[in-house]
Amino acid sequence: MSHKAIAAAALLLSLTLMFGLFATACSDQSNNAAAENGNTGDTATAADTAETAADETTTLFMEDSLPSLDLGGEKITHLYREAMKDEFTADEMNGEVVNDAVFAKNLAVETRLNITIEYIPNPSMNWDGGYQSMISNSVLAGDEAYDIISGPSFHIPTLIIEGCLYNLNEIPYLDFDKPWWTQNLAETTAFGDKLFLVSGDISMGMIRYIHCLYFNQTVTDSYGIDELYDEVFDGSWTITRMNELCTGMYDDLNGNDSVDLNSDRFGYIITNENLWRAYIDSLDVNYLYISPKTGLPEFNFADPRSFEVCDFFAELLSAGNPDTRMGEGNESTYKIFTENRAAFVLGRFIDCETAYREMEDDFGILPMPKWEESQDGYEVTICGSESTFGVPVNSSKIDRIGAVMEALASESYRTVTPAYYESALKVKYTRDNTVSQIIDLIHSGAVFNPTVQMSKLLGSIDYYIIRTARSGGSLASTFASVESQKIAKLEEVLENIS
Repeated sequence: MSHKAIAAAALLLSLTLMFGLFATACSDQSNNAAAENGNTGDTATAADTAETAADETTTLFMEDSLPSLDLGGEKITHLYREAMKDEFTADEMNGEVVNDAVFAKNLAVETRLNITIEYIPNPSMNWDGGYQSMISNSVLAGDEAYDIISGPSFHIPTLIIEGCLYNLNEIPYLDFDKPWWTQNLAETTAFGDKLFLVSGDISMGMIRYIHCLYFNQTVTDSYGIDELYDEVFDGSWTITRMNELCTGMYDDLNGNDSVDLNSDRFGYIITNENLWRAYIDSLDVNYLYISPKTGLPEFNFADPRSFEVCDFFAELLSAGNPDTRMGEGNESTYKIFTENRAAFVLGRFIDCETAYREMEDDFGILPMPKWEESQDGYEVTICGSESTFGVPVNSSKIDRIGAVMEALASESYRTVTPAYYESALKVKYTRDNTVSQIIDLIHSGAVFNPTVQMSKLLGSIDYYIIRTARSGGSLASTFASVESQKIAKLEEVLENIS
């Protein structure tokens, strides 16, 4: 296929996605209006319809503010984790909606700016084992091997204190007020007027790695549990309620009088300690927070909720309560769930795409539970696997990099995100209509938290509660043993960045 034919096909795909999402939005709006009007059959005037369509188009498909630019065939390089390839680049169009949207996005940006984007894969997923050193060594050598770098959001901040990253607030063309950039990340990772890392629609991982709960409908139906979505929508879905549902579900299926993850049935499997961090915001834990006065992170080792949550999980995971167990990782948890040996498991949106899509039994998705009903909405902590983006401090083509990043993010917002979020995640990968609303609810409450984002900088501070709970220790003792050291480390980090 010729380049012009590919470009035409990519343009057609973009228009198709935009029309599909627009039609969905209009349909939802019409359905909501009909419900509010009691399905009276009233119809809008043509003028009202045209005005609504114009408003929806403006809202859903905002354009960026980049001027007309010709970068003269410039090559822009992007270093990324090879396992995340399908988020960033596609070799060709193959008829699969997400793949083709990624392909169309890159082609549109390359054509618009007259550039070539070279994606450079790093096969290592081990940040400390080579990925970080590739970037820092390049900066020290001054070779400008990478124009844009991306990495896991809870690891990549270590490059900040090494002085490897450019202040993004000083890069032309980047507009962080636009909807394709995640505002909460900027608020969480900024240090005064300095911002080194961003993310948003530029990476599908911002949706894929949002955490959620899965429930196995075969198991829950067998226990007469059939109103889970109602509890979510009326605001009563709490960690206490979930524990009530799980109580008594353990079944020693192999009859060996021993709790066995490989054979027995459980109420709830917490996949691993890493995924447990999704609870930090859902349960309103705040022993590290962003001060509203300074805009900088501060410790509060007297946070009362931290102690309540630690006590709760210590009891939940005690040897005397086999209904809830800590899992042994993703693959083990997938096996338990697909074998109908758990009512609930902790996971991520990507699991319904990769692990549960071919599952024979039906499943549903729920938000992370609240600590108490009075909390405003359902929040979930974004836990660090998703990619965040920075620019090496020694770059000599800052303006061009800024234009390319802004174009990639805005084009993804209009093309890739609709393809993945609306067409794939909410239709292809899930089983019922209600779950689409649940996904929207979870997505709207996904937030970054400094406890996770600064974990590598400050030394695994995000594991205090769950590890203390599992060991049966005292959180007061845990905090007392680290308080002075961590406060001093935080002060050191802030001083190095200022």
